[in-house]
Amino acid sequence: MLLTANTAPGLCSAVVTYTVTATGDPVPTISHSFNGAPSSPGTGSGSSFQLGVTSVLITAANPCGMVTCSFTVTVTDNQPPVITCPANIVKAADPGQCSAVVSYNVTASDNCAYTLTQTNGFPSGSAFAAGLNVVNWKVTDAGGNTTACSFSITVNDLQNPSIVCPATISRNTDPGQCSTVVTYANPTFSDNCSQAALTRTSGLASGAAFPKGITMVNWKATDAAGNTAICGFTVTVTDGQAPTIICPANLVKSTDAGQCTAVVTYSTPTFADNCLGASVIRTGGPASGTVFPKGPSVVTWKATDAAGLMATCSFTVTVNDNQTPTITCPANQAKSTDPNLCTAVVTYTAPAFTDNCPGGSVAIQSGLASGTAFPKGINTVIWRATDAAGLTKTCTFRVTVNDTQAPTITCPANQVKTTDANLCSAATTYTDATFTDNCTGGSVVKLSGLNSGSAFLKGVNNVVFKATDAAGNQSLCTMTVTVTDARLPVVTCPANIAVTGTISSGVCSATVTYTTPAATDNCGILSNYLLSGLASGSVFPEGITTHVWKTTDHGGLTQTCAFTVAVSCGTGLGSEELAVRSEEFEVRSSNFETRITMNLVPNPAATEVTISVEGIVPEAGSEISVFDVQGRIMWQRTMKADVLPVYSFPLSLSEFPSGLYFVTLRSDGAVVTKRLVVSKL
Repeated sequence: MLLTANTAPGLCSAVVTYTVTATGDPVPTISHSFNGAPSSPGTGSGSSFQLGVTSVLITAANPCGMVTCSFTVTVTDNQPPVITCPANIVKAADPGQCSAVVSYNVTASDNCAYTLTQTNGFPSGSAFAAGLNVVNWKVTDAGGNTTACSFSITVNDLQNPSIVCPATISRNTDPGQCSTVVTYANPTFSDNCSQAALTRTSGLASGAAFPKGITMVNWKATDAAGNTAICGFTVTVTDGQAPTIICPANLVKSTDAGQCTAVVTYSTPTFADNCLGASVIRTGGPASGTVFPKGPSVVTWKATDAAGLMATCSFTVTVNDNQTPTITCPANQAKSTDPNLCTAVVTYTAPAFTDNCPGGSVAIQSGLASGTAFPKGINTVIWRATDAAGLTKTCTFRVTVNDTQAPTITCPANQVKTTDANLCSAATTYTDATFTDNCTGGSVVKLSGLNSGSAFLKGVNNVVFKATDAAGNQSLCTMTVTVTDARLPVVTCPANIAVTGTISSGVCSATVTYTTPAATDNCGILSNYLLSGLASGSVFPEGITTHVWKTTDHGGLTQTCAFTVAVSCGTGLGSEELAVRSEEFEVRSSNFETRITMNLVPNPAATEVTISVEGIVPEAGSEISVFDVQGRIMWQRTMKADVLPVYSFPLSLSEFPSGLYFVTLRSDGAVVTKRLVVSKL
């Protein structure tokens, strides 16, 4: 039999139990013996067994004899050991060394015995080289479990190298050069580590051509850790060579136009020097591009280099006079003819005459003089200049005279006429327009409008004439023929109407139709409408309703006519009395429009209408009634005796459905009726 167990947490052993049975008579005595583990596990089952393999021998004995059996108990360790390395270490190299002595401590622990070993790197207290050093350690316990750790030791080189440059150097420029070749020894340097390098950071290398002046040469030593040290020295080169200068050849030139001198340009003298920075200046004579007088002029130049060394040269410029005079005419002119003339008086400035030397004259050769009358068209004028040597020059300009004056046109007088009998026009005759112009030629035509003798329509008629002269200039004039219509239109009303009505719901009314009044006019009727009263076919209330028709022609002239409709229902008013009233009313209504008026505002109306009356006689008694189209009274009011001649009041339409109504005013026997439209949509 084989028993196995793992070590208990934190211990290097494990408690193991097992069962042993023995039979016999008498009952045997059982004993245990152990072999193999580092120490005795105990006296039997439930003992603490050490790490490893332990053999267990069981003996059962009684007076009759003895028997044995055996098995093994194996205790294994599954708990790894613990190891602790220090944190990474960073240290500067020891003074004058490329390394640093570093001490550190590594610790370990386990439930069983263990062994601590270093697998990489140097032990504590060793000299670690500059750079990164990795140290590895491992711990192994009695059960064969291992745990490792590592850390780094970085040694930084913080010590600058040392460097020593050569001494300052002074030289003269080489012949024909602005430099000199200079050789020098490289700087010496050292470092605590062996990997330093030397580089030149500015200036020229040994054996190079150094320019004139002071050149700084700098060197730098850099070790493997990037630490640096610098040094420098100067190389001074001095210039002792004078410059050279060459002037241009002698020059011969003619005088400039209109001058006794000449502007002369010449090349700046060429100069050279072994070094840059030399300059040249003029020390005598005119500058290039300036005026040289007639005759010879000596020009001298001097070159100076940067070191102050100098050289000079000179040349001669000779100016000769062989130039003809010049003449400049005024610009061409364009001028309009003078008012009412076919010419123009033109003034101009005499041509400018110049010569390079004094003397000479200018005179007109052909054409008209300044201040004279130039005819219409192109006029050419030529002038000539003569210098003291007899040389001549001419110039030409033109004077153009344009006719820009429009002709004068006169139309016949405007005419005002009335329309011919029974016509809306009037026959009119007139004479043609006349014109005058500053130059000969030209014509006049009728541009628009009717010919003389035509029938001109009512209104304002324009006749336009145009005059055109020989230069194409134009003028317009307009004559008007105004035809007015003074004939009133004619309107004829039907005769007065008297009917017997019927009584319904206590109200007397009658439906009456009548013929629309006929209207005529020589220029046509613009409108013919019922000014007051009720339309034909309406329901007329009891009493006398006056109808006034108004006719307007297209000229705004108006004419009116009137008739009455009298309705009675046998209320005691006989035909004779009705006729008298009608006759009396007709007389009163002859000035009705100026005596009694009634207005409805707004109309159509939705919620309320304002009724205004004017011209009534309060003491005579007045009444206003509103009828629907069936002749039924919808509303009625009697005027107070003290009402003013102008009376206005609002009438609410809340009880009135949408539709057509008739508002009737009765005052002192007169009747005025107006239509009212109620619209509540």
